[in-house]
Amino acid sequence: MVSLKNDFANVILNALHRISDSVRKFRENKILVTILQLTFIAISILYLTSSLFQNQEELQQLQLNFVWLILALVATLGAVFMGSISWYVILQILGQKLNLVDAIYIHLYTNILKYLPGIGWQQGGKFILSRPYVEKKRTILWGMSIEYILLFSGGIAFALFALPWAIDNIKNKFIQDLVPEDEWLWLTILAGISLAVSVYVIHKITKKIFYTHAKWTFSLFSILLVIFGWLLLSLALYLVGLSLAPMNGIAFPIYALATPVAFLLGLSVIFVPGGLGIRESVMAYILQYALSPGLAVLIALLSRFCIALMELLAFVIIALIRKVILKSQKE
Repeated sequence: MVSLKNDFANVILNALHRISDSVRKFRENKILVTILQLTFIAISILYLTSSLFQNQEELQQLQLNFVWLILALVATLGAVFMGSISWYVILQILGQKLNLVDAIYIHLYTNILKYLPGIGWQQGGKFILSRPYVEKKRTILWGMSIEYILLFSGGIAFALFALPWAIDNIKNKFIQDLVPEDEWLWLTILAGISLAVSVYVIHKITKKIFYTHAKWTFSLFSILLVIFGWLLLSLALYLVGLSLAPMNGIAFPIYALATPVAFLLGLSVIFVPGGLGIRESVMAYILQYALSPGLAVLIALLSRFCIALMELLAFVIIALIRKVILKSQKE
């Protein structure tokens, strides 16, 4: 008789398998994917460019503060490396002995691939590069599933935690009425529950099916890394805002809300490369409730530039480090 614990693990894994199979079948319809891709990108570009054009007089008066911008780049670089370290910890959860430098290299390399036609390139690249270091193919697939579970649960929890404080900066009475100030405790509890459930699911399935010696400490550490990564990324966006308008008076929580919501929605639109246009539109839409629409769009676009630049720089850094290590090992 199959235990309820194994039934629980199989239900989750079967659900993930059905989702991935549906995504694969959807992506096989090239004509539909291309039409949707072009439509989403065109609408996003139209929204962003029209906001910039309508507010061009205000934007011409802005002066870029390079000190804040450099700090934003540093925070972005930290967030990029945090995601890479998270991939290494996930492999440790699964009992794989891939070293830190190789794990970071694989993650950063495939990060760049997401700017090719959609997220499939990123995940396909991660699967191919990780395969020589991992015992079974299904272990890599579960590792990538863990990565997305942590990314989404951590991002949603981070947004829920920031929401009550972000409301103070949102100049919209309807939105302010949706989340009264005294609801912060319930939202915080809900955020904690979502994190606890994700850690529980990851640990139970990993321990029962993939790696019997899995430890709670690795699962807890992985979610803490993800939360810290969201914090650094939100801080980077906040510093980008300061570099364009130091005296705008907008507090950090509005950026902490906009960052995970924009990134996760951009990530969800799987047929758009790197969420291009989607992420910026969502981010600008949220920020415009606290800033002028033109400034909100400019911050969103500059943040995309900073992230792409730091992802490339991070990959170059780790590639050089890896090259030096491999050279020393041969000698």
